[in-house]
This record gives sequence, C-alpha cells and structure tokens, in this order.
Amino acid sequence: MTDEILSRLCEAATERPANAYLLAGGHDATMGAARRLAAALMRVEDDAEQAEAVLRGTHVDLDELHPAGAGVYLTRQVEEDVVPTALRAPMQAPRRVIVLYGADRLGAVVASALLKTIEEPPATTSFVLCAVDSASVLDTIVSRCVVHSVPPLPADAAGAALETELGCDPVRAAHLVAATGSIDVARLLLSDPEWEARRRFWLEVPKRLEDDTFAAVIQEIEDDLGAARASFDAGHASEREELDEHLGGAMRGIKGHARMRQRAIKDLEERQKREARNRATADRRLLLVTLAGWSRDVMAHIVGAPVLNPEVVDTTRDVATRRSLRDVLRVLRTLQEASDALDLNANGELVVADAVLQVRRLVA
Repeated sequence: MTDEILSRLCEAATERPANAYLLAGGHDATMGAARRLAAALMRVEDDAEQAEAVLRGTHVDLDELHPAGAGVYLTRQVEEDVVPTALRAPMQAPRRVIVLYGADRLGAVVASALLKTIEEPPATTSFVLCAVDSASVLDTIVSRCVVHSVPPLPADAAGAALETELGCDPVRAAHLVAATGSIDVARLLLSDPEWEARRRFWLEVPKRLEDDTFAAVIQEIEDDLGAARASFDAGHASEREELDEHLGGAMRGIKGHARMRQRAIKDLEERQKREARNRATADRRLLLVTLAGWSRDVMAHIVGAPVLNPEVVDTTRDVATRRSLRDVLRVLRTLQEASDALDLNANGELVVADAVLQVRRLVA
C-alpha cells in the first residue's frame, strides 16, 4: 500500500467506517499503517494532541492487543479482553478502535469466539487486524474484513527503526533492508547469525552452479532448508509438551476436561501445521529473494549502478560481462513467478529447483 493508497483508505474510513480491516505486511509497516487508519476511523486527525496520542499508541480509545499465550491468542483473551472492550463506548473520540496484531495467530477456536463481534460490532467500534499476509489468516476472518496490503518501510526509515530496536548499525540495517526488500528479514539477519550465514550461503549458489553439478547444488539447498526447519520443529515440539503438561495438570478435574483437551490439541495441531507450511514457504521465498538480489547486482554492473551484495561482486561482475539486460530480466521474471507459485501452494522443492535452473543458465 503506497502512501497515496493508504491516504485514500483513511479518507474512506473517515467517511464510511467499516466494521473490520485487515492490513497485510511486515509488523513495523502495518503498525504505522494501523495507527494512521485508527486516527482516521476515530476522526482525530484534525486534533493534533489526540492524533499524536493515536500515532504513539497511547490514546484512551485505541486498544492494541498482541497474542498472549505462547505466541498465540487465547479464547480467554478474546472473551475477557477483546469482546468487553469492543462493547465499551469511546471516551474522547467518536469511535473506539481495537487493533489485533498477529492476526495469523488466531486459531479456529479463538476465531469462532471473535467472529460475531467482528461482523457486528457496536456502531462506535471498528477492528483493525494486522498479519504478515492475508493467506495466513483464517478465511472466516478475512471474509469479514476490508483487506489491504502494506509495503515495507523505506530502507532508511527501516534502518533507523532497527537501530532503535536492536542497537545495530543503521547503515548496515538499511543496506540489508534494501538488499532483501524486507525489514522483517533484515531484523532476522541482524539478530540471528545462523540466518546471516544462510543468506551468504545462498548468495554463493550461482558461483557453485559454475563449479558443481546442478543436482549437488539443489541437494545442498534442500539440506540447508531442512536444517532451518529442524530448529523450527523443535520449538513446536516444546510447545506441544507444554500444552500436554498444562492439560494433564492444571485443567485435570475440570468439568468437560476431555472435550476441552481434545479441542485444544486439535487447535494447536492445526495452527502448527499452518505455521510449518507458512515457515517453509517463507524460507524458500527468502532464498528466491536472495537470488533475485544477486541477479539485480548483475544488472547493476551492466548499467553502472551500485550493487547491494558486495560479498559476491566478483561473480556478479563476471556474469555481467557475458550477459545482456534481457537475460537478467528473464531470470528476475522467473524468480518472481516462482515466488508467486509458492503462494499458490505449489510444490516448493520443484519451484526452487526450476528457479535455480534459470539462474544456472545465466551463469553457465
């Protein structure tokens, strides 16, 4: 969502507020967009003091919620916090706005407790839900929202935000945001040395395609992706153990315990399957983004522009001497098509293999 599109959305929200909105994009970008949208819904944009309070997230009629239980929303949280808050009349502004961050963490059971309130809130209440992408949010929630996509923050602004958050070098942070196209990816690379090493490994894929067999390189990529998933799966296993411990202890003896346990386990399993699928897609997309960044550096050499990945400048410069802009654009188009295919639940391994094959033809 460009600033112009967001402005139009806010204008429409001021004139004809909807019951619920879903903003899809990285957390940092959607937080800023959600607060601007909230200011429009609350009609405080002409009141400097109230508008500033909304943009800071401190306005009395703005309620911002995050998942409370092991990174997920709990039914109790919806029943005791969200619904009662939605029923309260605003105190200063004409409208109360409830922002739910991490809407992809609303499991089926929790979502069912929220659906009626989102669909038919009081006349003076609106919801703004935020998620990485709409595909990760339950269809029953999405169908009740006005959906808009939010692009990443500009690199310089994202670098400054990461400096405040992580204490990192803002220039390095801005560079990573520009190279990857995502503040969330940059945050991951800056805070986790294993992922930064993985990105460097992927940047070397084109060079290895010159020296090793295609099959060997594909196997290395899948092994690397498998190592990333193993760490993620370990976290899921720990979460299941914690739930089993809770269900076998604190809840034992409660009326309807068996039914509650079955529902809780099913809800957890469904969410973990969705998270595992989304994580595998995100990992493969990061690989494709890295290869696209490498390809854009080849193009930069051809047109005389700055490169974003100096670690592999020798390889990109060499390829640029042997290929045309048309060749590079063809590969970039293939990488984008591969990323789109991942959204359609295509076979991820085959999608990556086909994309890498196109890169190989560029370097061969």
